[in-house]
Amino acid sequence: MRRLQQLIAADLVRSGDKLFFSFKKNKFSCEITLGGILWKCVWEKPDGTTEELFRDSSSIDGRPYIRTFESLTDWTETAIQETLNEYHTRYSSWKRVRHLRLGQPMETIYKHLQQSNLATKTNKDPDTVGLFEHIAALSSQVEQTKNNLAKWENWFRENHPDLKLPFSTIVQSTFVETSSSSSSSSSSSSSSSYGMTQTQPFIFTGNNGNYMVLHEMNDPHEECKDFAVHASPATQQAIVFDPPADGDATWQPVDDKTIKNFVHSFFSNKTTSS
Repeated sequence: MRRLQQLIAADLVRSGDKLFFSFKKNKFSCEITLGGILWKCVWEKPDGTTEELFRDSSSIDGRPYIRTFESLTDWTETAIQETLNEYHTRYSSWKRVRHLRLGQPMETIYKHLQQSNLATKTNKDPDTVGLFEHIAALSSQVEQTKNNLAKWENWFRENHPDLKLPFSTIVQSTFVETSSSSSSSSSSSSSSSYGMTQTQPFIFTGNNGNYMVLHEMNDPHEECKDFAVHASPATQQAIVFDPPADGDATWQPVDDKTIKNFVHSFFSNKTTSS
């Protein structure tokens, strides 16, 4: 197992911690993520300006990739060479790179791991660099998607101030934090998260009325399956839920606008029990 991965497994270094080093009045920093992968690199120039490094993402056969580093040496040499065009440097990465939260050189932290009994329990896990690199690439793609979504929301509010957003704002999930607490509990956390019952509105409309069913996504009940299978074609017309319009509700008989407002209000105001 690589050194950085051992430090993560021993909980001496944690995902999200920042590392930094200086070279000829230039300061370079990065963030360590799951599996001891280094990313989110930043270059602080002598004049005080900063520049993000190695943030461009790409994809191969639909799988996203972003540039990451498996070791301190790989990161420090690449940063120095590609930004300052400095080559043939003998830079002692583990002695020069410092951990921001602990305030110690990385070599000191690793020596502490070697001298403690923590080292014996961190070398048993297989090296899964490829998995953690893929997680980093997906995390970067999620961040870009959230940024683009936030820009779209701002555009919608500026251009349609009288309309409500056609969807609810994204709620931050605690799944990543839970799974990153320890590699041994990640599989159980994932299983329990995906095992929870999830529902979606299942809409039927026909000549004699309109019906909304909360259809379980993971394990739908048999009666719900039978109702969907035996429903006549007239009761399976699609309803597109546009942003709800203002106005009085009409219940006798109920109209499409009232249905849309009811469904939108129901799911906007729902609460989730812990």
